[in-house]
This record gives sequence, structure tokens and C-alpha cells, in this order.
Amino acid sequence: MRASKVIYDRAGSSIAEAAPKDFDFDKIFEGASWFHWSGITPAISKKAAELTKLACIAAKRNGVTVSCDLNYRKKLWTPEEAQAIMKDLMKYVDVCIGNEEDAELTLGFKPAHTNVLQGKLSADDYKQIFVEMQQTF
Repeated sequence: MRASKVIYDRAGSSIAEAAPKDFDFDKIFEGASWFHWSGITPAISKKAAELTKLACIAAKRNGVTVSCDLNYRKKLWTPEEAQAIMKDLMKYVDVCIGNEEDAELTLGFKPAHTNVLQGKLSADDYKQIFVEMQQTF
């Protein structure tokens, strides 16, 4: 057995290089009911982060439910970089999906008395960070 190794080779990809002029978000969201994005997308490039925000703004403007999978990837950015972008994007999110590690690394929310590696879990502490996230965003 060997550990898997993921390489994120997205430099120069279409999503990394796309510009706002490449999308008519209002037309894209016409008739849509749900928009989902992954935390990987804004991590790809500054342009992709800007596009994610513009898509979220247009989705909300068009009455579309927005969901996000926090999906932190340390090979793409640091927790500080992630939080600087993700905290701003969260104000557009209606449904957030993620685990305790993603919540901590992308948004800075860590359940007290919880250490997954040591098997110490507290359902009440998880509920508390959900409440805090909802109040914050």
C-alpha cells in the first residue's frame, strides 16, 4: 500500500484564466433554482475566486439557492488565504457542506473539546459551530 498523491495542475486552465466578460451570469441563472460551488474553485486562481463571487452575486440576484462544499485543499492555498476569500463568499451561501477540518481551515471555526485524531468528538460542540457559522454569515 502507498498513499495516494494528488497533483493539482490547473495553472493556465480555462477556469484559472477565465474573465468576467466570458460569462453572462444572469442568462446562465435564468430558470435555475440551485447553484453549487466547491471550495476548490476559488483556490485555483485569483480570477477563479473573483468569478466565484460574481456567480454567487448573480445567483442571489436571480433568486437561486447557493450551496458550497468547503473542500479545503492544502496544495492549493493556506488557511489564511482560504479564510480571506471564503469568509467573504459565505455571505452568499444558503447551504454549506463540510467537515470540522474544512470549517476550521477555510472559515476559522473549530469545535471545542474535539480532536478527530484522538477520537474525541462532541456533538454539542459541532452544533455550536453550526450556530456560530449561521450567525456570522
